[in-house]
Amino acid sequence: MRKRKANNIDGSAFLTIEQTCEYLNMGRAFCMKWCEEIGALRRFTARQVRVDKAVLDRAIERLRKE
Repeated sequence: MRKRKANNIDGSAFLTIEQTCEYLNMGRAFCMKWCEEIGALRRFTARQVRVDKAVLDRAIERLRKE
């Protein structure tokens, strides 16, 4: 199986933590904490964590309006 490139987020509903860090330009620890606070983290298995991009985009849009 081919490994996905971290910067390929077009058309993806869920992002890896690495993709999310790059998308938000944040460090891993703060990114995880913030995504958990806004409810964007989705745990598929104990080790597989993804970030819901739709929730992330809505939170960013709320911040822009403030």
